This record gives sequence, C-alpha cells and structure tokens, in this order.
Amino acid sequence: MAHPNINERRFFVANLLNRGVDIDLSVKKIVAKRFGCHVSAIYADCKHFSKNGWKWEIKNGPEFHFEEELELHIQELRLYSPQEFNSNLVEVPFDPRLIKYFNQYPEKLYTLTPRQFEEFTAELLNQFGYKVQLSPKGPDGGVDIIAEIQSQIGAELMLVQCKRYKSSKKVGRPIIQQLHSNVYDKNASSGLVVTTSSFSRPALEYISQAKYRLRGADQETIKKWLTTLNKNKLYKIN
Repeated sequence: MAHPNINERRFFVANLLNRGVDIDLSVKKIVAKRFGCHVSAIYADCKHFSKNGWKWEIKNGPEFHFEEELELHIQELRLYSPQEFNSNLVEVPFDPRLIKYFNQYPEKLYTLTPRQFEEFTAELLNQFGYKVQLSPKGPDGGVDIIAEIQSQIGAELMLVQCKRYKSSKKVGRPIIQQLHSNVYDKNASSGLVVTTSSFSRPALEYISQAKYRLRGADQETIKKWLTTLNKNKLYKIN
C-alpha cells in the first residue's frame, strides 16, 4: 500500500532511526517502494533529519505498524561481561608504518574499508594504552570497539563507534544518540564516535550536552592523534 503523504513518510523514516535501523541503500529502496516514491526522496528525508533532528516527527506523527516483510534489520545490543571482554581481546593486524603514512596523508583514511578503519582505530587506541576488542563482523548494535583502560583510580570502559564517511557526509545526531543509549545500557564509562569526516551541528550540540559521557573524533582529531604518536615515537617501525 502506497503512502504518498510526505509527513507520513518522514515519520516512518524517523521511527526507523529511533529503532536503530541503519538506513543504507537497500533499506532506502524498501522504504521508497512502501511509500510509492523514488529512492531519492528517502535520501532527502535522511538529509532533513541530519539537519533538523527527528524527535518532533516521533512525537507528532501517526502510529505505524512495522511489518516483518519489510526485512529491515534492527540492530541488537550485545552485552559483555568483564570476563567475556578479557577472554575475547583481539590482536589487530597492523603495520605501524601506517601511522606515519596517514599522519602525512590524513585524507587517505577514506581509502580504508569500513572494517579496516575499525581495525585502524582499534590500534590507535591500543597505542594509547587501551585494551581493545573488536565487535564481530555484521550488525554490531552501534558499537564497533570496546576499549578498556586501567588508571590509578580504577578501570574505565569506553564504547566506540567508527564511521568511515566521505568528507561531504557528516555524522548526524541519531548516531550519537544511539551510542549514548548504548553507554547507559552497557553501564560503560563513556562513548566515542570516530569518523573520517566531521559532525553535524545537532550532533556536536548533543555531544556538548553529554560531554562527560560522549566524545567525538573527526578527521582533524585523528590527525592530532597521529601527530602525537609520530612525534613521541610511541610506536615501533621494523
């Protein structure tokens, strides 16, 4: 059944975001078919929410039932105990020379695949003293890396979401909100979103409001990390 009303369509998309759905091209095609519109309309909706947020749509829109035939994969949270974390630490295959290379050419970070970017981010955190665990490939519930660090006052657990985006695509507020929810659900110390791009204004405002529980690292931040590692020789090159 087609739903040509733009407000109904936007409310539907907003609810998908609220439910943790990663609205990739395949999902956009499914939603476009449901509402009898071109897939470009769904792209426009996602851009609309990236700029304006989506809470109003959730509060004021109509009620929808999400049929199973939509085949939309909802991200599920994975809960880890300290024992599971320590027993599943991963050795990330990594060439330390990449630190020097990407320090010189940070724009090349986008040439990594999404999984390689996760591995690269995990190694950077490892270089800074964190014990890291990569989430399995596939739907990860909004958490790509679990990182733990010990200090004199105790252990801290950080959940990390990696977004390998083109510079023209900014990380939006829904991604930040999802990670914030995960931080509370998993009783973690903080959350970190790392991207090869930058953050939208609503995303930055949300991070600022939750500054003690959330952090964002854009390409400029990654460059500073690399400069620090390269300058202080905190890594080894064979």
